[in-house]
Amino acid sequence: LGALLRGSLAPSCELFGLQDPPARTGESSGVAYLAQHELLQQCPDLRAEVAVPKAWQQALGPPTRSNVWLGTHGTVTPCHWDSYNNCLAQVQGLKRALLLPPEAGACLHLDAGGADGAAAQGNLSPVDIESPDLSKYPNFAEA
Repeated sequence: LGALLRGSLAPSCELFGLQDPPARTGESSGVAYLAQHELLQQCPDLRAEVAVPKAWQQALGPPTRSNVWLGTHGTVTPCHWDSYNNCLAQVQGLKRALLLPPEAGACLHLDAGGADGAAAQGNLSPVDIESPDLSKYPNFAEA
């Protein structure tokens, strides 16, 4: 984790700050991403600094898990469906999120495709939401 912070995240913050991310080029050079990491369980002092909004707790109860995602400038999260509730807190930089209603999940063409790792959850969509190929993924037009 320390190597990721020192070698990737800190330089990315210094280089780009709050600027808009560069156009996607398909290259992953300089992009690092740590997903679903239980950092708050590993660092109790940091956990003490993170408050879950009262409205969240009133509506949904206390969180059952708290994961942290860390990414450099240019990190793109693929279109996906989550089976659990999420609270996004963007600490540095910018993140654009497209939220779809739960019933749109059927239009995302979700498929584990025999994949290993994160794709094996069956919650990732192959659709590029910025330029969807509706001839290949026609149901996405209804999302």
